[in-house]
Amino acid sequence: MTIREFCTAYRICRATFYNEVNRGNLRAVKMGTKTLVLREDVEAWVGRLPKLPAGRRAVGRAGSRACL
Repeated sequence: MTIREFCTAYRICRATFYNEVNRGNLRAVKMGTKTLVLREDVEAWVGRLPKLPAGRRAVGRAGSRACL
């Protein structure tokens, strides 16, 4: 999957994507000039995300323009 596809699917910006790669939380590979994320790496990244405690609702940041 491309960076754009990944960011769209997981609703993050490119800066957050690159931060995750630079921290070693997500692996990206090159195919020619394209940067890609392999499905197995996406699944591993999602599996390491913090879990929302039971009984709590996810609350968005209404009106926030900051990159997540």
